[in-house]
Amino acid sequence: MKICKNEITEIFGISKNYLVGISDYELNLLAKKININEIDRFILLKPLITDTESMDADEKQYWFDILPSMTVDQIIRLLNILVAETKKLNELELKYQLELKQLNEKHLLEWEEFQKNNSDNKTLERNI
Repeated sequence: MKICKNEITEIFGISKNYLVGISDYELNLLAKKININEIDRFILLKPLITDTESMDADEKQYWFDILPSMTVDQIIRLLNILVAETKKLNELELKYQLELKQLNEKHLLEWEEFQKNNSDNKTLERNI
């Protein structure tokens, strides 16, 4: 996959959503194509650092503070870690939502059966 400068500009507008959706290979290719200057580092990593659930506020601030002194390789590694974390959390959320849906459907069927049986019992009691 060839990535051009126009795509990189568009990516910065939707960086987190885009970055989470691409493969590891494409992510590494993208990171190497970008001239990662201080502004690019901040724009690229800010939504991922801000939204990560694995860091508290002090840790997030630490990463923002050291961004200007990080090498390109360090930035790529941090980017890979944050994107992998986001992907895993998204996968877990989807799995959780599916399990919750299945559980709700099961309980709905049980509730409907209970109501039907309860209604049948009341009808039977009235007829006696």
